Amino acid sequence: MTATSQANGEKYSTQGTVEIIKDHQVNIQVEGPDSVCREEEAVYEVSVTNTGTQAETFRLQADAGDFSQNSIELERDETKTVELVRSSDIAVTDRSFNINAESTSSYAEAFTSTSFNVETCYESETTLNPDSQRTAALTETEFEVEVSNQGTRTDTFNLTTTHGELEQETIDVASGDTVTTDLTYTPEQPENKNIEITATGESTSTVSSSLNVYNGQNVSVNFDSNSQNVCERETFEKQVTVENTGAVEDTYTLQTSQGSLSENEINLETGEDQRS
Repeated sequence: MTATSQANGEKYSTQGTVEIIKDHQVNIQVEGPDSVCREEEAVYEVSVTNTGTQAETFRLQADAGDFSQNSIELERDETKTVELVRSSDIAVTDRSFNINAESTSSYAEAFTSTSFNVETCYESETTLNPDSQRTAALTETEFEVEVSNQGTRTDTFNLTTTHGELEQETIDVASGDTVTTDLTYTPEQPENKNIEITATGESTSTVSSSLNVYNGQNVSVNFDSNSQNVCERETFEKQVTVENTGAVEDTYTLQTSQGSLSENEINLETGEDQRS
């Protein structure tokens, strides 16, 4: 600023500084999880600060999700925190979204952005090998059970079966790994069976295998049928050969309509024969 004297015409000058202060201003910050599981809620802490010189009410908005309250009243330099909750039933990778606070009575406004990550934390697949099999009744049959963890977190599975016995009923499977256990089953009679395995953890998967059970018991009896002349009250012997032609070990009871047998009961392995 310059002043000029009317008496002598001299000029006098000085300088001053004017600081312009915004009466209306707001700041917004957000903190949230790095990621959540599918169908879980991601909770973001949204902090709003009135950095202006006057009390104001601010309206809160976001591209997605629900606020615990949609507006807040703040005094000068006051900070309040509200929650923003969102979720997804599908996997989402690094999806950014915006959050803003806007004064209801002035030009004050602030924006920020954050990321939304949703993982498939728990997903599994169970397989049963072979997926179909044919076996004889009373024969022990084996299946291989595989449980694959396709999620991003370790899971513990309880295994159940409709038939047979499992080597392990509880298994821990790390993310990306597969654990194998055995199932053994001995069918008692010829029929078609459907064996179902269920692996239950944070996720559940089911698999089935068909089993065709046939009659594995069979026997062949050979008897010397050639005629033979003998005297009255004379004793004679003829051989009987019994062969197990089935697929399983079996026990046989022997009977004759005439005479007596050296054995009345024999046990034979598959393919074994015995003379009596």
